[in-house]
Amino acid sequence: MKHTLKLLIVTIFYISVTSLSYAQGGIKIGESFPDYTFLDTDHFKQKTFSTKDFRGKWLVLDYWSVWCGTCISSMPKMSKMQSELQDQVQIVMVGKFYNNRTSDDLKATKKLFEKVRKEKNLNLTVAYDTILSKTLNVGGMPDIFVIDPNGILRARVGGDFNLSVLKQIMNGNSEELLNVMNIKGKEEFDKKFKNRSERQNNILRNDLDYPLLSPMNDTSKAKYLYRSIILPHSKEFLNGGRTEGNGRLEFINWPLVELYRLAYFGRHYWHMQTWKQDNDPAALSLHNEYWLDPILAITDSSKFISQYKLDNLYTYSLWYPKIYQKDIYDPQPWLIRNRPDLMKNMQDALKVAFGYNVSIEQRRKPYYRLVAHNDIRDKIQTKGGETKRISLGRYKGINIQNSPISILIEYFFGVPGFNIRMPFVDETNIDYNIDIELQGGNLEEIRRSLRKNGLDLVEGEKDMKVLVISDAGSKKFD
Repeated sequence: MKHTLKLLIVTIFYISVTSLSYAQGGIKIGESFPDYTFLDTDHFKQKTFSTKDFRGKWLVLDYWSVWCGTCISSMPKMSKMQSELQDQVQIVMVGKFYNNRTSDDLKATKKLFEKVRKEKNLNLTVAYDTILSKTLNVGGMPDIFVIDPNGILRARVGGDFNLSVLKQIMNGNSEELLNVMNIKGKEEFDKKFKNRSERQNNILRNDLDYPLLSPMNDTSKAKYLYRSIILPHSKEFLNGGRTEGNGRLEFINWPLVELYRLAYFGRHYWHMQTWKQDNDPAALSLHNEYWLDPILAITDSSKFISQYKLDNLYTYSLWYPKIYQKDIYDPQPWLIRNRPDLMKNMQDALKVAFGYNVSIEQRRKPYYRLVAHNDIRDKIQTKGGETKRISLGRYKGINIQNSPISILIEYFFGVPGFNIRMPFVDETNIDYNIDIELQGGNLEEIRRSLRKNGLDLVEGEKDMKVLVISDAGSKKFD
C-alpha cells in the first residue's frame, strides 16, 4: 500500500533584535540635527532661516524635486497638515536641484513650486538647497526629516507620510523608542543562547524547550527537504532578494506590501517605465492591467507602514525539494511570476503568518489616455529621415523625428507632475511614425503642446485588477 506523506512546515520566528537605526548620511536617529541656514527661501516671514530658529516646534523638512511626481502630488496634503498643526509644527518644502544656484534647474524648480502653490492654494514655506542634501545623502524622493522641538532627529520617512504618521512620531512611536525597548530582550536572549550552547557541547544537539530550526537550537547544519519561513526584521541580515533554480527563494528585510505583491502578482513593484529599465516588455502589460497599491480593508494597517519602522520589514525564505526545482525564467531576483508554484508557497506562508484574507478584484482606477483628433495625419506623419530625439533643454521640451508614437511614453515619464503609477494607454490608433515637437516643462504645458499638434493627454477611468487585503472573517470589501 502506497503512502504519501505531505509535510508542510511554516516556521515563524519572532526575534527581538536591537536595531540602533541610523539615518543615511551618518546622522543617527536620536542625535542633534545639523544647524544649517537656508539662504534661498520663500513664503516665510524672513528671507533666510536656520534649522535652529525653529526650536520649540517640530520641524519637518520635506525634500522634493521637479521630477518627483509623488512629491508634487503630496504638496496639498502637506499644506493641510501645516494648517492643522501650525502651532506645533513647521513644514519646509526643500526643493533639491542639481547645479549651481543660477542654473536652469533652480529656475525650473522655483517656477514649478509657484505654479503648484497658486493652483492648489498651498500654505507652505519653501527653501532651495544643494548643500545640506549632500550631507544628508538625499537621493530618492520624497525624503522627509522629522526633527523634535529640541533639535533632535526623530525619524526619516519615505513616500507614505501623512498626519497619522506624523502624530505617531510626535507621540514617541519612532524607531529609536522601539529599539530602546528591545535592548533588555536582546541581552537576555544572548545570555540564554550562550548558556544553551555550553550545555549542548556536553549533552545534547538540540534543546527540546525550543522549536527546531530556531536560533535557540543548534540546527544550522540540518539538511532541509522543505522549509518555508517568515522572520521579522533583523540588522544581522543583508537586505536583498534572490531566486535560484536550485531550490532557494529569499527576500530579506522587505516591506510587507512588497511581499504580498510578489506572492500574488509575481513582482514587487512596477511603473510605466519598468518594462524598459528591466528589459521586461511584459511589465508594461502588468502596469496597464494591475493597480500597484492594494486596498487595505483591515482594522490595523500599521504593519504596512515601513518607511520609518524597521519592525515592519520582514524576511521570507523558501527551500523546496529538488523534484520541484526549475529554471527561473527571469534574471531579476524580484520576478517570480513565471513560477506560480513559488507564488502559491508565498501566499500560504503569508496567510499563516498574518492571517489576512486576500483577493484580486476589479475596481475602477484612473489612467492616462493619449487620444488623437480627426484628420491629423498630414500634420504629424513623418516626412522620413533619421530617427531622432532632440532635447530642447531640461524641462523645456523635446523634438521627435521619424519615431513611433509609443516613444512618447518614455518622454512623459520624466515630465514633472506626471503620475508614474497611473497606466498610460495609447488610444490614437496611429500606426505610422510621427514628427512632433513638444514644448513645456510640466504636464499642463505639455498637454497644451499636444493639443496644438492634434493630440491630447486626458485622464479617464478603467477596470483594473486590485489586491484587496482584509481581516480574517471579514466580508467582501467594497
